[in-house]
Amino acid sequence: MSQENFIIYRSSAGSGKTYTLTKEYLKLALKRPKYYRHILAVTFTNKAMQEMKNRIIQKLDEFGQGEFDEMAGELMSYSGLEPADFESRCRNLLTEILHGYSHFSVSTIDTFFQKVIRSFAKELGLAGSYRLELDYDLILIQIVDDLLLEVTDNKQIRNWLIRFARENLQEGNNWDVRKNIRQLAQEIFAENFKSIEDEIAAQEKSLTKQLKKEMDEIIYSFEGKMDNIGRQGFELLEKYGLEIGDFFRGAKGVMFHLCKIRSDRKEYTATPTLISALDGTGNWYSKTSKKAQAIDTALQGGLENLLAESVEYCDKHFKIYTTALQIKKFIYGYGLLADLTRKLRDYKKENDVMLISDATRFLKELIRDSDTPFVYEKVGSFYNHYLIDEFQDTSGFQWDSFRPLVEDSLAQGYKNLVVGDIKQSIYRWRGGDWDLLLNKIENDIGRERTKNEALDTNFRSEANIIQFNNSLFKLIPSAMMREGGSVQAKEWQILREVYEDTYQKISERKLVNPSGYVNITFLKDEDSSSWKEQVSERLPVLIEELQDKGVPLKDIAILVRRNREGKDVADYLTAYQQSGSSKAGYRYDVVSNESLFLSASPAVRIIIATLKHLHDKKDKVVIAELVYEYQKAIKKTETAPSQLFQSVSINDYKKYLPAPFFDEQYRLLYLPFYELVETIIYIFEVNSLAGQYAYLQTFQDLVLKFSQNEKGDIDSFLEWWEERASKESIKVADDLDAMRILTIHKAKGLEYKSVLVPFCDWEIDHQRSPILWSKTDKKPFDVGHLPLKYKKDLADTYYEATYEDEKIKAHLDNLNLLYVVFTRAIHNLWVFAPDHKKCIAKVLRSALDDSDFELFEYWNSQKNLFEYGERNFQIAAEQARQISGIELKEYRHFNWRNRITVKKSGEGFAGSETRSKINYGILIHRLLSKIVTLKDRKQAMEALYYEEGLNQDQKIEIETLISELLANQDAKAWFEDGWTVLNEMPILTPTDEYRPDRVLIREGEAVIIDYKTGREKSVDTKQMEHYKQLLLEMGYTKTEGYLWYLGENRVARV
Repeated sequence: MSQENFIIYRSSAGSGKTYTLTKEYLKLALKRPKYYRHILAVTFTNKAMQEMKNRIIQKLDEFGQGEFDEMAGELMSYSGLEPADFESRCRNLLTEILHGYSHFSVSTIDTFFQKVIRSFAKELGLAGSYRLELDYDLILIQIVDDLLLEVTDNKQIRNWLIRFARENLQEGNNWDVRKNIRQLAQEIFAENFKSIEDEIAAQEKSLTKQLKKEMDEIIYSFEGKMDNIGRQGFELLEKYGLEIGDFFRGAKGVMFHLCKIRSDRKEYTATPTLISALDGTGNWYSKTSKKAQAIDTALQGGLENLLAESVEYCDKHFKIYTTALQIKKFIYGYGLLADLTRKLRDYKKENDVMLISDATRFLKELIRDSDTPFVYEKVGSFYNHYLIDEFQDTSGFQWDSFRPLVEDSLAQGYKNLVVGDIKQSIYRWRGGDWDLLLNKIENDIGRERTKNEALDTNFRSEANIIQFNNSLFKLIPSAMMREGGSVQAKEWQILREVYEDTYQKISERKLVNPSGYVNITFLKDEDSSSWKEQVSERLPVLIEELQDKGVPLKDIAILVRRNREGKDVADYLTAYQQSGSSKAGYRYDVVSNESLFLSASPAVRIIIATLKHLHDKKDKVVIAELVYEYQKAIKKTETAPSQLFQSVSINDYKKYLPAPFFDEQYRLLYLPFYELVETIIYIFEVNSLAGQYAYLQTFQDLVLKFSQNEKGDIDSFLEWWEERASKESIKVADDLDAMRILTIHKAKGLEYKSVLVPFCDWEIDHQRSPILWSKTDKKPFDVGHLPLKYKKDLADTYYEATYEDEKIKAHLDNLNLLYVVFTRAIHNLWVFAPDHKKCIAKVLRSALDDSDFELFEYWNSQKNLFEYGERNFQIAAEQARQISGIELKEYRHFNWRNRITVKKSGEGFAGSETRSKINYGILIHRLLSKIVTLKDRKQAMEALYYEEGLNQDQKIEIETLISELLANQDAKAWFEDGWTVLNEMPILTPTDEYRPDRVLIREGEAVIIDYKTGREKSVDTKQMEHYKQLLLEMGYTKTEGYLWYLGENRVARV
């Protein structure tokens, strides 16, 4: 048996990765009956997992029916089976999988880790009710709020927050401190932080204070020294009657150094002019200087030595100074993250929560300390083979967790494989580590056991697209190095190494009649319009052209770097369609992230506005929003928005909202949260909005999930919604005939006939400065890992290597984005880019300008246009696949309380026929206890309706009874204004407690009322006499007592 049982498939874009994985899985699964149970295939997204499962099932179904293809031939050749035997075995394997589907182990990597964690809940000390949390947003809200609660009493946290807020404002970021802290707190879930979490949490709280003190000493010492040198220099100039302008090159010349090093400028690097003057190769003054003699005297009088001292001192101490400066700039971040880490640990312990980000670390420790078979036994499965997809996106922790399992499998002679492509690694921000696939995995497994296989034929794109990408990405790493780094530096050669296998073969079938088209246009900002405005004008025209060429809308993808750019494109197309410029017979329908977000739905916006209003009825902005959304979406009103908003200002808005809402307002607050949302849908008739059913269904699913896992109150939900509104969206069918607007990250793994890139202008370095955790052994900075903001200033510190490493990775990330974009196209690719702007467009142009570019003849630098292939192409019409579906004609709502009644108390309720005096008397008794004055009657009735679970008939009956009782003239006065009312207020004595039903107090007078549900008894009078005596003892000299027999509606004075 070959030693090379670990296969690394290096798969470039469109090279048949899923085909290969399916084939390798079936090679193993067809060995013998039920062997599929011993194979684990993992990928990174649910969509990829489902695609692989479907492909395996589909192939087994086809092969089991004798429908053989190229894969079937390879499998028969590998297994040595005859066609009849192969067909039978495929049929049997399909039956086994379908009947034992839970053992069909094709899953996401997170699902596998969850399965392991649940098996070890006891060992982890987790309660049986614990939950594994994938959504961190609610946790972030809670721990940040807990931290902010300490601001008043904790001076240190207060100071950190002030500095944090100040820096965000200085950098032009959002002023919302809470939101910014949540963004900072995201760091504690990142894998690079998880690896040092224990170290940070264990640090003494005094470390931050001590560290700041030491950094301040270094900074003040250096700045003070340099400022002092500058001051002495100016004193010498004054002594010899000189000014800076008298020296070589004047005010900005050799002596300008003295100005720069003063405390008001703090620019310490010596200029080449000064360095050359000091070493004798340069000049201190010009040949025609009239003050040459005075300058020489001053230099000999100590000025030259002083300048030399400043340069020497700076050379010796500048690195220490800049390091201290960078540490101090983010020392507050270290303190905040340390406290947030402690808050998170407390939260997890108190709420029996384990984060999915903790799972990989736990599994890594578990497998390292245990025998691999033990892990299998606990999980309930035993795997011989591991197939890992998208390995370039695997994190270090994830690989450390899998590695012992893979090594155990290899030791037993079993086959394992990984599939990946470093050029498509665009998820490093999520923990992906492409260096694993580049070097580490071979070193970990052993090169003698590893076999590299290149999937180097592109089956996706047409010949011209492949040829263009082959030619471009051969040169573009060097272009990126020239633009952002260094072509000669050894560290930067990693870009060439990653792209050295970029060349892809073209299938013979596509070479017979090469097709495909590439158009790259560089646009300049004009006086009349910016380059982006020019794109907005060209884009609709291009879409019309593609429709003329027979390209269905669903085969057109518009790829953008950021969601806001997608919104801009959607807005362009909408404005064009509504402007009158659009042509008849053409469509401009798009499906984008923005259009699919729940927050884009008017139905959802009405529900959210209603919840906000119930939470804070005084917020007029919310009322205005609710009125506007309801009138616009539901009532289709022509009333001017200004009139609607004016109605809120003058408190005349109720006529613009449904009347039942105000009738039910009080009761709504008592409803369970899911039922509250359901009732809002009914009252506001949002289920009548055509085209909104998918949004409503998705939103209610979210509400149900939230109610099950969280507090389930309005306040908590609204806070959660503020965080999630921009992330939650509906799912749409793949066959929907509309253009797709996608971010590059969402487009990875997808393919489209036509790909449009309207804004090829993303940065080549980080747009936002990430946090780098780094440590050094240089004193006094050797205190472990410290957080540093990624900035070019780090290049002059002891963290230079960390900075340079991150810079290289950032440039590779952004180069990979370009690769992913350009390899999505099947037939035609259209790119718009700015001319001469420092971004990815400049790198792209640099490659096109290179005379070594194989397609250089197709580049017209005068017209700023690259065009390769035949533009007058025509796409053959494809037979549309008919998919039967069930269309939702209406969004049903019903009041479950009219069908099912849930009793909230043990007492029964007799129907109107029996009119049990006891039962209705008890309910009336409870209702009266909620009424202070007559105007409270309606609210009290709503509360009783909810608390007792009454149906509509019972509610009407009780309302009738209470109306009859309050019509009693003897009792009616007790519910008028002017009394201080004490309902069921206890009277405490040294030995006992008494509770009359109602006590009215006014100007020293007390009236006691006790409700009686049964027949008159002598004990009733004695009880009332006792109540009167108690109030006399309390100082009420004038007391009256009344017994109200509710069954007879009769009042008896005692």
